[in-house]
Amino acid sequence: MASIPRPPHVRRTSSDTTVETLPPEPVQSNPVSIRPAHTPNEDSSKSFLSDFKPPSVLQLVQGLHRYSSYAFTGFFGLHLLNTNLIPLSKIFSSPERALSTIDNGFMITRYLYRPTLNIEMTLVFVPIAIHVFTGIILRVRRILQDRRLYGEGLLAWHARQTRINRQKGLSWPRLRALPSLGYSATAASGWATLLYVTLHCYTTRIIPFNIIGPDAETSVTIVTHALQKHPYLCYALYLGLIGASSFHVISGWGRWLRLTFSARGRRIKNYVVVGTVAASSMALVRIGTLKIFSQADKIEYDRLYRHLWRGF
Repeated sequence: MASIPRPPHVRRTSSDTTVETLPPEPVQSNPVSIRPAHTPNEDSSKSFLSDFKPPSVLQLVQGLHRYSSYAFTGFFGLHLLNTNLIPLSKIFSSPERALSTIDNGFMITRYLYRPTLNIEMTLVFVPIAIHVFTGIILRVRRILQDRRLYGEGLLAWHARQTRINRQKGLSWPRLRALPSLGYSATAASGWATLLYVTLHCYTTRIIPFNIIGPDAETSVTIVTHALQKHPYLCYALYLGLIGASSFHVISGWGRWLRLTFSARGRRIKNYVVVGTVAASSMALVRIGTLKIFSQADKIEYDRLYRHLWRGF
């Protein structure tokens, strides 16, 4: 049986398509108005004022809590320079040369943030006070918010979190089994830092200010004398200060810069904290091994520390 030949394939062109003609529609009674490209300045200022919304009280408190840490970081960087980097650079130098370099660097950087008492208060103590006060306000707000959401107080929350930790198999007295009471590791290290910083300021700044006077000029050897006279107590306190402050500052900056929201970012942050604590500990040991050549300085430091023990 002969096959029927297929017709040749014809490509359709645009002329083959049909165009449907629609009837015209009436113009709308409220047409869309088109603004001119260049509007007057008065209209732009009015629109800006209408779009501007003043920050809320919560945003002000959060902003103060954040930017007060920025101001204190400048002082912290200078203090880290004269108590960490310079001692590390002279770790293999002779006692005379190391003491001279560290003490000179301490004096130079100190005059950058403490030319007068008012500037020192503005750059150091006022940001710390604002940071702590706003942190307390934010903590109280979070406790009240959790109480409103979950209907339980702080002690009930403590008991519930303890039960949760025990159900996870975390046995006492492991640190992970301790309930955090809503405090993150950054916040908890902040309160520990506040305790150590207060004690450090009291021993190296407030006592010399009260005993010697406003023109008290203490050297880095005041810490050297404390480490040599009471090594166990002072090394424990200063290592606690180094560990808590390093973790709090690095974790806080990682959070502000949004760098620690991932597992990789938190792991890198931990490496940076460990490296900073190790370097600062080596610098502390170098400061503790300095040789105080002036016997008058030792007598003066003993007099200051006697007032310290009386204060307690």
